[in-house]
Amino acid sequence: MKFTEIKLFTDKLKEMKGFYKDVLELQISSENTNEFSVEIGSTTLVFKQSQEDSEPFYHFAINIPENKMEEAKSWIQSKIDLNIEKEADEVFFKSWNAHAIYFEDPSGNIL
Repeated sequence: MKFTEIKLFTDKLKEMKGFYKDVLELQISSENTNEFSVEIGSTTLVFKQSQEDSEPFYHFAINIPENKMEEAKSWIQSKIDLNIEKEADEVFFKSWNAHAIYFEDPSGNIL
């Protein structure tokens, strides 16, 4: 299944825009006072302002080809700290034959 658009809510719209634009270096594809969008591969990721009493957060993945994993890991580590689990910053999932790295954005979303 491929997602063409994902809409997530945040209570930190300004901080999120700065993170995705300046830290992850993604181009803002559209924006208004209540939301902004970035393109990640073939998916549009939309962040929309949540209600005042809401602090939503999510866990979502960005697929990185295996032959680009070390390059991607090195690049993201130069910008933000990776999450650590059992003293490691990388996890191997045997059942998927996949490696994963994790970090958080200003809303606490786990990527």
